[in-house]
Amino acid sequence: MVRRKIDRHGLGRGDQAVQPSPESSGAFRVGHAAPFTSGWPTWYNNRMPKIEYIARGLAIADGRVLLCRNVRDGYRYLPGGHIEFGETGADALAREMMEETGLKVRVGPPISTVEVFFGQGKDRHHEVNVLFHVESVGGSWGEEVPSLERSIAFDWVEDLSAAGFRPAVIGRIVQDVLRGDAPPHFVSSRE
Repeated sequence: MVRRKIDRHGLGRGDQAVQPSPESSGAFRVGHAAPFTSGWPTWYNNRMPKIEYIARGLAIADGRVLLCRNVRDGYRYLPGGHIEFGETGADALAREMMEETGLKVRVGPPISTVEVFFGQGKDRHHEVNVLFHVESVGGSWGEEVPSLERSIAFDWVEDLSAAGFRPAVIGRIVQDVLRGDAPPHFVSSRE
């Protein structure tokens, strides 16, 4: 119940908004606008789980797959990153590859969509990954793919089973593609 034009955050200065009433459970009162989660428990504001929407690229050269490696922990995954609001998966992948490697890529057709639930330490994750074929613009990738971020490195890997690949379900789809098998259109997995 906002009575003025809303700003990009949802509420304008001095606007009236319906908020939960602290006096009674389930009742609402009209009051001054506050941040969206004002009055909600701190644990909710800080720990609200979210679904991560991610574009990942499968680059293959000479039977090897380009993987991103977490430098601190050593595990590997397909390069890519979060899809931002209003961005297509292909655009997000091209942007992420440019940000992480400085290389322009051509994003091909989607391979599969993978929903995965997994834990990492105390944190729980829920990702929806859209996998695309990806090629280097200008032909060859080269033996060394640069990393513009200190926390990651890029490796060409032939044997995914020995690579510490995460999430495992995506690794199985990559192996299907390498064997020439048709990957599933959609997979949901809890790891």
